[in-house]
Amino acid sequence: MKIKNTKNFIDFCNEIGLKTFFSDIPVKKFNYNINNNALREKNHTNFPNDNQSKQKLLKNLKERVEKLDCNLKKTSTNLVFGDGDINTDLMLIGEAPGSEEDKTGLPFVGQAGDLLNLLLQAIKKERKKCYISNVIFWRPPGNRNPSLDEINMCLPFVKEHIEIINPKFLILLGSIASKTLLKNSLGITKICGHKFEYELSTKKIACWPIFHPAFLLRNPYAKKELWLKLCEIYNFIEESYENKF
Repeated sequence: MKIKNTKNFIDFCNEIGLKTFFSDIPVKKFNYNINNNALREKNHTNFPNDNQSKQKLLKNLKERVEKLDCNLKKTSTNLVFGDGDINTDLMLIGEAPGSEEDKTGLPFVGQAGDLLNLLLQAIKKERKKCYISNVIFWRPPGNRNPSLDEINMCLPFVKEHIEIINPKFLILLGSIASKTLLKNSLGITKICGHKFEYELSTKKIACWPIFHPAFLLRNPYAKKELWLKLCEIYNFIEESYENKF
């Protein structure tokens, strides 16, 4: 996060509900310099950036998802596929659409979406320059957790989604997304902010499970812990660009 002065930092913490932000845990000081944006753009060219090919693959994938014989289609309004920059280096995957997402057909809108935007600011990312999706493409009725059958039906398409976007970094929002993609049985409170590796067919992606924004809205005490984890994620991302040169 780029902090112009102490007041800006305090204002940001107040926005996401942090009234205190002191900790005995040492957090590495941000190492940001004016050349990092240029390094990021230069490094990004190492990844597939054929926009037309990606658009075609994503269109095909979405059409196949739409044809799935999933019971959730009967109780939802819209398919919620994905949104954002398809040539990004950062992909975020949540759990399942909520009522607001079901209305709009877009992931992470409403209060949870607003909070996610603030969390992205903490790692110096803009939503429009990231790509966001979910492990489930339709809203479960009553916002219940998706069943194992529903997850297994969507999972091959979620994996293909990640393959097409081909990000350098992956953030998993919430317990269901983390357990599904990392095959990890531990709860999100135990692994939040820990670095894992998600394996694609051609490479490994740095991956972090973190609290879902909806969880933070219900449990504001967790925002301080997540803030410290975001500091570590930010530093790793910045250093990954610097170490290329």
